[in-house]
Amino acid sequence: MRKVLLIFLFGMLFVAGCESVESDSGTEFIGGVPVLRIETTQEDYISLLENKTTDFEIPCKIRYKNQVLNGEIGAAGAGSRYHDKWGYKIALQSNEIIEGLNKFNLSSQIYDKTGLSTAIAVKYYAKCGFPAHKSYFVFLIINGEEKGLYPLNERVEEPFFENRNLTITELYKLGFETKFTFSNVYIPEFNIEKKIPKDNNYNSLIEFINALDTCNITSSLAGLNKYLDVNNYIKYHALTTILNNQDAYTNNFFLAKEYASSPFKAIPWDFDKAFIGDVGLYGENEIIQKLKSSPLTKKMYLDEVKYQLENIFTLSEVSTYIDSLSIIISEAYKRDPYLGKNRYNFATEVNNLKNYITNRRQELLNKIAAEN
Repeated sequence: MRKVLLIFLFGMLFVAGCESVESDSGTEFIGGVPVLRIETTQEDYISLLENKTTDFEIPCKIRYKNQVLNGEIGAAGAGSRYHDKWGYKIALQSNEIIEGLNKFNLSSQIYDKTGLSTAIAVKYYAKCGFPAHKSYFVFLIINGEEKGLYPLNERVEEPFFENRNLTITELYKLGFETKFTFSNVYIPEFNIEKKIPKDNNYNSLIEFINALDTCNITSSLAGLNKYLDVNNYIKYHALTTILNNQDAYTNNFFLAKEYASSPFKAIPWDFDKAFIGDVGLYGENEIIQKLKSSPLTKKMYLDEVKYQLENIFTLSEVSTYIDSLSIIISEAYKRDPYLGKNRYNFATEVNNLKNYITNRRQELLNKIAAEN
């Protein structure tokens, strides 16, 4: 009898243990936001904390929407690594995916007081025809500690293009204080990372910068269009200005070439400095300075900004979209230890964002009218 009782108790403990694991790995949401759990050994996690300013990575287990996966986690971002809430890059083991992605970033978005900037920007860059990266809201927990609300962002790497059936020959990621001129001593390799292919051949980028310095676009756009898709860039610069995405003129976007003979096109990336301050009507870099120097391309740019304001980034649609996103993230926002839990009131920040967008749209329209 005693032996039977022991077997019964062992069986009950085994079942209870299995139920605990299943519950922990099952679907879990905070409001409308799924929880993404990262589990590491304490020793590995301490090593990650000690090396967050490097490319150091540690093994981890990931639990998300009934999946239990394995991979590696490391720090991501630039200046954000020095803040309390910093970003992460995650690579899953081969053939494992989350939201269709084997590799992705969790961006801290430290300047975004609403948690909404990435979702808004991704939507409207996509509406303008850009291959915007996938982005999903998640609530991150590491070793039981709540880290808060993050956008889970697709990386702009080879799978990004493969998944969209896009041809890519060259890809450059712009870093801090990128220059598009050789008027002063400037070495592109210091600020710009070549992602595809990973080599040290920057010749096509150098040719583009030289063309920007030397071509006469008042007489003809052909000399510049050979190296830069001017219509594509004007569309990119216009929406970046509307969003006041101030970190995306000399940093945090990509230049891509479809074929060796193709001109560069812009691909947007990283939006946590959107909707902050005032970059004016133009948002400065050497590219827009060149385009402003010609009445033709200046008019093309102003017409594009006005078109997007009146037909794409409309006040009613943006406001409705913000409301729909707010319902999804409000509970997760309030639980975020760096946002609602200790710092900001979500409803107030959302209202501030709506007012900012309303005022900025009108200011831009007024400035366009004054230019004409």
